[in-house]
Amino acid sequence: MEVIQHDLKFEKIENLLKKLDEKEVFDQLVNTAGEIARKNFQNIVHCYFPGKKFPPISITGTWCALNCKHCEKHYLKHMISAPTPSKLFETCLKLYEKGAIGVLISGGNTENGYVPLENFIDVLRRVKRETNLIINVHTGLIPLKLAEKLAKAEIDYASIDIVGDASTIKEIYQIHKTPKDYQKALKNLEEAGIKGIAPHICVGLHYGKLKHELNALKIISTIIPSTIVLIALKPTPKTPMQNVQPPSPRTIATITAVTRILFPKTPIALGCMIPGGKQKTEAQILAVKAGVNKLTTPTHQAQKQLTKQKYKLKHHETCCVVQL
Repeated sequence: MEVIQHDLKFEKIENLLKKLDEKEVFDQLVNTAGEIARKNFQNIVHCYFPGKKFPPISITGTWCALNCKHCEKHYLKHMISAPTPSKLFETCLKLYEKGAIGVLISGGNTENGYVPLENFIDVLRRVKRETNLIINVHTGLIPLKLAEKLAKAEIDYASIDIVGDASTIKEIYQIHKTPKDYQKALKNLEEAGIKGIAPHICVGLHYGKLKHELNALKIISTIIPSTIVLIALKPTPKTPMQNVQPPSPRTIATITAVTRILFPKTPIALGCMIPGGKQKTEAQILAVKAGVNKLTTPTHQAQKQLTKQKYKLKHHETCCVVQL
């Protein structure tokens, strides 16, 4: 069997993904990625527990113009609601006074697929000037002018979901956009001068199957990301995709390994949105073996097992996009 190279290119990876049923191919892919990670990040795994120290805030409350099949506004209900500029400032100030380290500014999307941040720019700038809060903004398909305003507000990080397949965008997000729109939004953030750009890829977004992920990585390769965050489809109750079979830990590890090989020196995180239960522990352990150097809310069992495997775990109370 051909040895998997450390500098594997997209074309060869595409062929490789067709052979993943062969255990030798999967094992070699994971082992190669693990070697790269150990070379560039040693055996250190940064573990993130944001909790109350780094909470999510929705600037749209529970409103969203979209009706994505895997979400249907479900996750907005679990965020702190701050739908006006004054409420956002008040919320951030209170959190800071109670010892918060940072905040994730998020919310529902407009019909054009971005979080409507226009009226909140001045508040974000004021929060940065009057507190030491780290600000991570979930942007969506952000226009260039809005990205430039975010940069002037001196936010720390911009998180953006990248989808690499037109049919996935149409069927799951149900918006009339293409992968080129995601590439343009990513470029807008870079051109605006935002240093901390953290693209996210949802593994198995297309009904639990691999479809858009490799092209999403191609899109990400057009910029220099500060961190790449991998999440995975988590079937959510009371949504059209509640009974979808989620991607297996092996599938998540496959995309993790490919990401590590393509981005050898970029921090890679396995984020908070992944299937739960025993699968979560297995996915976290396997993802580290496949090249992840950041884990969000690792389970007790995962931490115990990784420690046994001689990994050094470092704990943080921030969002996983934060650079250390």
